[in-house]
Parts: sequence; C-alpha cells; structure tokens
Amino acid sequence: MNGAALMLFFFFLVAWFGLRHFYRNAARPIFIESARFDLFALRDELRDIEQSKIFTEDEHQAFRFMENAFNSVIRQADSLSLAGYLYILFKSGLKAPVKSLEFERFEKHAPQELRVLDKKFVTIFQGVLAANSPLLVIGCGLLFLVAICLSKLLRTKSMLSTLKRDAKVYPHIASTNECGNIYECAEAA
Repeated sequence: MNGAALMLFFFFLVAWFGLRHFYRNAARPIFIESARFDLFALRDELRDIEQSKIFTEDEHQAFRFMENAFNSVIRQADSLSLAGYLYILFKSGLKAPVKSLEFERFEKHAPQELRVLDKKFVTIFQGVLAANSPLLVIGCGLLFLVAICLSKLLRTKSMLSTLKRDAKVYPHIASTNECGNIYECAEAA
C-alpha cells in the first residue's frame, strides 16, 4: 500500500470511530427521545379521541390495541432495531408475519381517526428502527463523506489537467506567471 492510500484508510477509520461515538452518545439519544415524545403526544391524542365520542365495544378494543402498541414502543424504543427485525424475519424463514386476532379486529373495527394515528405511528416506528441501526446511519454518513472527498479529488485533478492543457496551448501565459512554472502554480493552488 502506498502512503496516500494508507493515510486515507486511517482517515476513514478515525472518521468511522468518531462518527460512531458522536452518533451513540449525542445523535441517537436525541432521536429516540424525540420519537418517545411524539409517541406520548399520539397516545394523548388517542385518549382524547376515545373520550370525545361514544364508541362500540369493538372500537374500544381497537383503542386498547393501539394504546398497547404505543406503550410497547415507548418502553422498548432503545432496543428496537432493523437488525432485530431482520433476525425475526429470517428466523421465521422469510414468511410473512402472522396477523394476530387483535390486529385483525383492529383492521376490521378501527374508526377513521385511529387509522390516521396508525399511519403516524408507523412513521415514528420506522424512525426508531432506523435510529437504532447505527451501521445503516453511520454507513450512509461515511458514504456521503466518501462522495464529498471523491468529488473534491476529481475537481482538483480536473483543475490540474486544465492547467497542464493551458500551458501547452498558451505557452506565453505559463511563462508570465508569478510562479515561473505552470506545474508549480498548479501544486500551489
């Protein structure tokens, strides 16, 4: 390995550990607490809807199902992850998850207000899964960093080739530079 590649490897290794430390100790707790706050707000909205109208017994069961789902995610928000979800899928042989009787009853009897809250809940739940999947988040961050570095490298390489081409086409410009040599000017830039 040449020196530049080794230096680049160590740079990305340090960047990986730096991003990982920042994500685990600063960003992830903020994401999780924000999701919990949103879930508490949705649960309060759920209770307000339940108290505002008179519903049938089946609709009350749908409310209980939804409240239990909110409470479960609030309680386990730190441990839910995409890797855990994929593990359960592969453990079950990639079969579609079996719908519980409670979920089928929810789908059948839930009022429209609950369906709107369910869509918001699914969005927050997906955010919790993503926030607890550091390889996904940090990997995307590193890919973004690599893309920025490559674009800067390619831009610098194209500037150097443009200066070399201009030195061949316009030799009088290269001779009148302050540097005296077009290649020295390119390296100084």
